[in-house]
Amino acid sequence: MLDQGFWPDGLYTARPIEALAFDIKAIKAMGFNTLEKHIKVEPARWYYHADKLGMLIWQDMVNPNQGLPDAVLNPNLKKKVQRY
Repeated sequence: MLDQGFWPDGLYTARPIEALAFDIKAIKAMGFNTLEKHIKVEPARWYYHADKLGMLIWQDMVNPNQGLPDAVLNPNLKKKVQRY
C-alpha cells in the first residue's frame, strides 16, 4: 500500500502525534502488511510505530531537485555519492 505521508490537518506533519500510528493501524486492519513510503522520510516515531505494529516498510529514496546548482548540495554528501 502506498503511503505518501500527507496529513489533512498538518500537511506533511502529523497532528496530533497519535495520528502517526492511526494510519498504520487502519492499513493493517485492511489486511495489508507492507507500506511503501513515498517521496518523504517520516519522523523516527512513525517507524517505531510501524515496527511495533508489525508493518514492513518499503522506503523510497528521497531524490533532491536535480535543477539545484552544485553549490547548494552538501559537498561532503556529493563526495560520498561519487565514491560509490
